[in-house]
Amino acid sequence: MNDILRIENKKYSKTNGVFKVPLSDLGETRFCDLPYYSTIEVVELPGSAKTYCLSITATHAGGPDNESFFLNFHLDFWQAGEAKDEKVKNIYQRKLRHTRSFFQDFVDSGWLDDGDGDEIITRFNGKWLCGVLYSRDFTRQDNPVLSQVINPFVTRYKVFLETSEPYLFLCHASEDKEFVDILAIYLDSRGVDLWYDKREIKVGDSIVSRINDGLDAASHIVVVLSKASVEKTWVKKEISAALMKQLHNKSITVIPLLREDCRIPPLLADIRYADCRKDQDTGFQQIVDAIIGSEDSMK
Repeated sequence: MNDILRIENKKYSKTNGVFKVPLSDLGETRFCDLPYYSTIEVVELPGSAKTYCLSITATHAGGPDNESFFLNFHLDFWQAGEAKDEKVKNIYQRKLRHTRSFFQDFVDSGWLDDGDGDEIITRFNGKWLCGVLYSRDFTRQDNPVLSQVINPFVTRYKVFLETSEPYLFLCHASEDKEFVDILAIYLDSRGVDLWYDKREIKVGDSIVSRINDGLDAASHIVVVLSKASVEKTWVKKEISAALMKQLHNKSITVIPLLREDCRIPPLLADIRYADCRKDQDTGFQQIVDAIIGSEDSMK
């Protein structure tokens, strides 16, 4: 009978063709405990404080002569906005990159497959539904305890929900543009998403509006400190706005980057800075380390 699943003293019937089983109730259930051609949908997974949703399914495919087992982790999120809105497109692409980066070690280790890089992006009821699929195949010889292969991903997912999507805003003076060009290329090579006015502000855009959008979305602001920048009104305003946001809801981290010997603004005096004065790449890497939470971030 393929319509009943027994786990310890509980009995589950199929709902919409699958067995819905809470993660806490899986116990010692293995793939071979599922009836042939059956799927468990794991329910009562950790909730989301943001817009993310995790679904997990375990399938016993085939019959006694051609068994195969599949475990799928599907991580989705919604993003409202019009298809042609560049701001919306940038947000969901950033979320996708953040998601893939966060779980990439599962793929690199061979523990999970990432579906050959496929990302699912569809339009539904005025919103974008975006998803990343991870999977793993097993044989009867493997036949693991389901909870033991599911829990590591769920544990990481809990951390993921509490982690801000890294998005770096570059604050600088026009005189430092050549230096910031090099910095931006370095950050690109390390997979850091960033807002750089040279790339983001197009002809006809409102400069103030675009800068405000960048600051609103940013998780980190890098302030390039030089003899020129510390005297700029625009730089002072951006620093003040970021610090006010930090004080208000702690949603942004300010990272000073010392390009050369100069006067450090009082607002930044007690914040540890990245230092490019002796070695440029060392200072750049300190920024990357600070963003990804390295304990060795800045001196």
